[in-house]
Amino acid sequence: MGRGERSTDGPSTEAMPSVLHRTVMRRFVVMAAIAAVVVGGLAPFAIERHEASRIDVIAAREQGYLSSVDVSLRQEFAEINGNLHVLATLVGALHATSAADAFAPRVEQAFSAAAEGYRRYAQLRFLDVNGMEQVRVDYRDGQVVPAAQRQDKSARPYFQAAMALPPGQHYVSPLELNMEHGAIETPLNPTIRFAALVSDVSGERVGVVVLNYRAEAIAERVRETVPFSHGVSSLLIDEGGQALVGGRASLGEAVLHRQDDADLSVTQPALWAALHEAPEGRWRGPAGLYLFRSVDPLGADAAFGTAAHAGQFAWTVLRFIPNASLNATSFVRSGEGRSLLAGMALGLLGALWLIAYYSVRESWQRLQRLRAAEAREAELGALIDAAPGGILVTDGAGRIVRANQAMETLFGYAPAALQGQSVDMLLPERLRGIHAQLRERFMAGPGHRPVRSAGEHGDFVGLSRTGEEVPVAVSLNVLYHDDTPYIVSSIVDLREHKAQARELQQAKEQAESASRAKSNFLATMSHEIRTPLNAIIGGTYLLGQSRLEASQRKDLETIEVSGRNLLGLINDVLDFSKIEAGELELDAHDFRLSSVLEELQQMFAPVAAAKGVGFEVAAVPDGLPAALHADGNRLRQMLINLIGNAIKFTETGTVSVHVSCRTPPGETPLRLRFGVQDSGVGIAPDVLPKLFDAFSQADASTTRRFGGSGLGLSIVKRLSALMGGTVGVESRLGEGSLFWLELPFAPAQGPLPEPGRGRPERPLQVIIADDDETDRRLMMEVCTRFGWAATVVESGQALVDACLARVVGGGQIDCILLDWRMPGMDGIEAIARLGD
Repeated sequence: MGRGERSTDGPSTEAMPSVLHRTVMRRFVVMAAIAAVVVGGLAPFAIERHEASRIDVIAAREQGYLSSVDVSLRQEFAEINGNLHVLATLVGALHATSAADAFAPRVEQAFSAAAEGYRRYAQLRFLDVNGMEQVRVDYRDGQVVPAAQRQDKSARPYFQAAMALPPGQHYVSPLELNMEHGAIETPLNPTIRFAALVSDVSGERVGVVVLNYRAEAIAERVRETVPFSHGVSSLLIDEGGQALVGGRASLGEAVLHRQDDADLSVTQPALWAALHEAPEGRWRGPAGLYLFRSVDPLGADAAFGTAAHAGQFAWTVLRFIPNASLNATSFVRSGEGRSLLAGMALGLLGALWLIAYYSVRESWQRLQRLRAAEAREAELGALIDAAPGGILVTDGAGRIVRANQAMETLFGYAPAALQGQSVDMLLPERLRGIHAQLRERFMAGPGHRPVRSAGEHGDFVGLSRTGEEVPVAVSLNVLYHDDTPYIVSSIVDLREHKAQARELQQAKEQAESASRAKSNFLATMSHEIRTPLNAIIGGTYLLGQSRLEASQRKDLETIEVSGRNLLGLINDVLDFSKIEAGELELDAHDFRLSSVLEELQQMFAPVAAAKGVGFEVAAVPDGLPAALHADGNRLRQMLINLIGNAIKFTETGTVSVHVSCRTPPGETPLRLRFGVQDSGVGIAPDVLPKLFDAFSQADASTTRRFGGSGLGLSIVKRLSALMGGTVGVESRLGEGSLFWLELPFAPAQGPLPEPGRGRPERPLQVIIADDDETDRRLMMEVCTRFGWAATVVESGQALVDACLARVVGGGQIDCILLDWRMPGMDGIEAIARLGD
């Protein structure tokens, strides 16, 4: 179907608005009906669960208050029993230690102090064995009751029960009204009596200590423990259902006679039954929620073996929350809650309308997109078929969806034969498993992949219809169709490219072979040139130690200087060739910078003095480590080059060397700048940019006048780069030059011995290996002049044998001097054998 065509299978664009409206209304009605059924069924359940959860929170809070009342009453009665035990023990001790006439006054004094200190007792009394009050203190005035007012309590139950107890036990009376002189005291005074028997040291009974506890303190304890809440009431119920605290009557009136309207067994029989089913819990009545908990004030007082009537303190603390108070905190029952629920219902209807509208519109738009996609697919197919390179479209499972005509040229398969087949048919057997893993990895993060001809598993190759492996380069991209990703592979034939690459590789190998031959030639020639040259230099040194005439010595010095210059040129050429070939390796080690600077001073001071030029080497700056870690030998080589040039080009004045630190304190690695300042001829500005190039000097007259190969500064530049540093120059014609070298250094990795220490007191034991007889003789002569004990051999194998024989015989080897290039076993192999 072309772009300009219109489908007649569905509604037209002009008819769409009315169709859309009718479809949206039908879908909205269906969705609203379903939502009404679901919400109508779930909403009551959700509200009930919400209310139950809220009631659970309230109940947990109130139960906490009731538990606090239980703990508070237990603590109150435990303290009373403790007070009783202390007073009974004190009375027994006073009876044993006091005279007869002093006993009662001392007890009166102790009881008065206790009455004032505790304030919970209406009376504190001591009754003798006949029941007569011997000491009585009333809290109302804190005074001792006169003897004339004391009463005989022998007939009272609490006295008789206490006298019958074994020592150490306490008696607790029921909650009752206090009586005085045979009548109930007024105003009403509800009392609980705590009594304990007093015995002397022999066990004979002395009397009874009685504490009249003001029971009104129980009501105070309940009110203090349970917080006030509007509409919520708290009750303390006795074992018979009577409200002791929280009812309409006072505690005294509740004890005096039962109140039917305050008796739960009468007014709330269902609640009363629930109280007896569990020690704590809750009960929901028509009027509200009841929370209850059984309390036993004497339950925690087993220490004194308290005796009391069974069940006389089986009390229950009750908390009542009316429905009005429960509903006051309910959000769903409030006006705001109902308004919110209504708003949510309207919002749900609006959301359903929007869902219905957009879902219908999306279906219509999807239909339009499908028709547009069909048109684009046709255009894309035309583009793929017209592409000059191979184009392959596969799905996520690796099945070929489309291939263009160029694929037939690459692999010999017609596009129709490839469609629907697995892409594995275009891959060698060994790559199919790897390709499946790569495809999964690509689909996990699809995107553009640039052209590549090789990956982590080797070169990319395909398999043609004839079985030939075809080297290819592949780029990947992702194409989405109906939200489904497809892999588009662009494939390029690399057979011609590979052939050109093989030709280039052959040319490269030939060039590398020529380079290796050049390196071997240079190594051989350097050895062949150095061997006689070292003999010349060594011979002149030894000859210089003999007695010569002045003219002979001058000629000898000329020979030595020329030989050393020639050796320096050869070394420069060899170092430069190693650097250019990438064969020069650094040897980082710990060294003292001060030792390097001292060697430079000793080396160049005589040379500068011979030219009439001053030479100064500054000391190491303060704050630098005593030892550094780097290639100290290459540092020395670069400084020798710079200093040698400075002296060479300075006719008058001074050459100075200084060191400075360019790194802020505390940072590593250290970057040190070495400066070589001269007062020589200077360098023209147009020469400075190419000064560090190989074989470069200021001009041809410089070579004729001062000599040199022009490699020294180039070697310095390349060595500094190898060490991670830089080199530069500042110069003006006629005023001199400043050459600087900046390098990184690490602190030394370990301690170094102090300079001058560790020198052996005995002669050094040296073994010399060289196939050249002249070199052997010269080195032997040098060792002899230094006082060393030297052994000479002529080959690498002889060196190994001599060393092994020396070690087996218990001898010492301090130093080995050997030629690295000898027939048979050379010096390098000999050292390797000794290392093994």
